[in-house]
Amino acid sequence: ERCEGNCKIIQMSPSECGALAYSDSEGTFSYEAAGFWWTGEATQQEILKKAEERALKKCKSKDGKACEIKESFCSYMK
Repeated sequence: ERCEGNCKIIQMSPSECGALAYSDSEGTFSYEAAGFWWTGEATQQEILKKAEERALKKCKSKDGKACEIKESFCSYMK
């Protein structure tokens, strides 16, 4: 509903967080994920922050000077 027909389904693994960075002015976007096994981080908040950092970095590397996090979320974590 929120993406108004311009959607892409992203499959996540358990214990993983993802973030979508987008630049409205350039139309540049990037999705990145991080999981506890990649980062060695212990908390969900730390993993979410890592995913957001990766998404912003990748979006900006595609000439998205005005990139910002539009969505970030985590799958179920124990």
